[in-house]
Amino acid sequence: HSGIISSLLFLPSGQLVSAGEDGRVVVWQLVGGKPGKAIKSMQPHKSAITCLCASQETVATVSRDGTLTLFDPSSMDIIQTVPLLEAVETAVFLDAQRLAVAGE
Repeated sequence: HSGIISSLLFLPSGQLVSAGEDGRVVVWQLVGGKPGKAIKSMQPHKSAITCLCASQETVATVSRDGTLTLFDPSSMDIIQTVPLLEAVETAVFLDAQRLAVAGE
């Protein structure tokens, strides 16, 4: 990341996912319980990512650019990008199919 890390998430696979104010998402391999090597990265947003959350094998990011991105962390393939009405600050999966977001 080039800047502040805004959100962290542990995956069931034991990997760590970070999201930052640079709009990037990075998947890290943990070594001895600490972040080791960055193994995958992508830039799904044009501005700061404000929240990262997961449900099963899907990760969601929301951003100040007013979009929600769903992706598969194992392949880093984007499943869907959803335009929102405004910048979003937080998101949470209610279950495997529903996601709630909140903004300013």
